[in-house]
Amino acid sequence: MKGQERGQVRLAWQRVLAVWHEYILFFPVFGITCCLLLTEGERGLWLFVWYPLSALIGAAWGVIVRWRRENLWILLLSVGAMALAAAGILQEYFTWQQGAAGMLGYMLLARGIQAGSRSYAMLEKQWQFAGIALTLISYAAAHYVESLFVLQGYLSITGMISLLTLLFYLNHHQLVRANRALHGGNGQLPRSIASFNRRYLAYLVLGIVVMVLIFFSSFMDEVSSLLHRFIAMLLRPGETVEAPPPPPPGPSANDFLSGLGEAKEPSAFAKLMERLMIGAGWLIIAALTIWVLGIVLKKLIKTWMPGLWKRLMLLWAKKDRAEASRGYVDEETDLFQWEQLRHRLTNPIMKAAVKLRRRTPRLEDYATNKERIRFLYRDQVRRAVKAGYEPHRYLTPSETLQGIAEQQPSASPDSLKALSHAYNEARYGDQEMSDAQVKHLAEALESNHSYKPSKD
Repeated sequence: MKGQERGQVRLAWQRVLAVWHEYILFFPVFGITCCLLLTEGERGLWLFVWYPLSALIGAAWGVIVRWRRENLWILLLSVGAMALAAAGILQEYFTWQQGAAGMLGYMLLARGIQAGSRSYAMLEKQWQFAGIALTLISYAAAHYVESLFVLQGYLSITGMISLLTLLFYLNHHQLVRANRALHGGNGQLPRSIASFNRRYLAYLVLGIVVMVLIFFSSFMDEVSSLLHRFIAMLLRPGETVEAPPPPPPGPSANDFLSGLGEAKEPSAFAKLMERLMIGAGWLIIAALTIWVLGIVLKKLIKTWMPGLWKRLMLLWAKKDRAEASRGYVDEETDLFQWEQLRHRLTNPIMKAAVKLRRRTPRLEDYATNKERIRFLYRDQVRRAVKAGYEPHRYLTPSETLQGIAEQQPSASPDSLKALSHAYNEARYGDQEMSDAQVKHLAEALESNHSYKPSKD
């Protein structure tokens, strides 16, 4: 019982942290709303007291109180909260700006209540990417909007936390996949998962280094100054190089980007990181614009233009109905077929996009030996088709491999026969082939001049 209670307590803490993670992930929404609606004195109280407290109360409420129809109760509570907010605004107990900020706090309360019944304690991957993109866009916008400039330091902190959380989330799912692969491949991990873990460690170390450099950015200025002096001493050994005087002290609107010295001036490294984050925000805005334009263009080509063309044809047919015969109108409408024109225009673009996105699969990408055997069969047939073999759907895999051996004398019949037997066993049998057998079969097929496994 103690172990079960510990597990429940750990799960409750995970859900509480998950609600706070959602608040950090979508902090730009709350921060921009508070900056636009509230005064400077009220802003910090809502962002750092009431909003986190609402998320904590909702999560604790959802864990302690068991809801049967929580969505219905949350809907009823939202109606009551909106009624109270409207009454308070009408009675002038608070302003409508404070009422709007309070409704955002209620949203966090509702998310905390829902977190108690969720089987997972993290947001999906696409929402985490969306939150990071929103942080970068808001950071770029805060550089140009004076009322949002105070958010840049907070957005830097929340963005780094969201990025590191995303890395842990991705690594967790890759480890789950690796654990599943252990049961099918006799302990041999696929190469793609191993390479991803190596990349993950590199990204994690890089993220920690960037965080340390940002927090101790004035130290980086000292290091660069010492490096310049050392290079100058090597080039001019007889001269003493004096360090440039520090910049005059001045107030800084963004304390987070200030150095640790008394000057309180943004360091060069912090300015560089600021430019990089602004550039990343603009790149995301451009990518979103291109994506939206692509959706609109696709909708225009597939739906709107054919409907407009049909309406124009009907309009022209009504005008010419008294003069032209029915058969002539049919021939006139058949002169231009929108579907054929659309396919002629879009098919080359779609084929090029598919070729750019497609990556040739490799033997190491598959987790189990049964999947690898079936991959060897598909790749052998694919390469035989390129060499001139014509496949038939009514043939079995064994008959297909036999036809390949007859048409291509240079191919080894023994290796193709072994592949046929292994494919039937992998497709319809219960026994699992060993890694050595799969490796031996792949090497035998590689010796055929008609089969060379893909290396890209």
